[in-house]
Amino acid sequence: MTETRPDARRRGGDAPIVRARTFACDLRAPRAARHFLLVTLAGWGRADLAGDGALVVTELATNAVLHARSGFTVAVSLRHGAVRVSVRDAARLEPAPRRPTTLATSGRGLRMVEAISHGWGTTVAGEGKAVWAELRPGEA
Repeated sequence: MTETRPDARRRGGDAPIVRARTFACDLRAPRAARHFLLVTLAGWGRADLAGDGALVVTELATNAVLHARSGFTVAVSLRHGAVRVSVRDAARLEPAPRRPTTLATSGRGLRMVEAISHGWGTTVAGEGKAVWAELRPGEA
């Protein structure tokens, strides 16, 4: 695990607190990413965002494994009460929400992320992209 920024609240700064961890391209990795997120939120006293955060990180990590077919890095940041969950993978292709049929067995994940987050997006840079979603208390 990489701690990329000390607790800015204790230092009086305005910079976000960020924790990040890298995972291998493995079908078990989304579960490990979810655990990492839940432990991080609990440590920050933000268990109120655990359910939504777990859904977001699981969906984005699963997309990294299934669609990007790459390992991925989860970064979780806290700033002014908002939590941003970001998943960086090795594919440059931006994800797009689909409109699955009633009987389709997949294709709803990004719509769920869109529905429960304050906002979400993609940043393409270098050899891949990061897909992120921002969660705020009381907005789900």
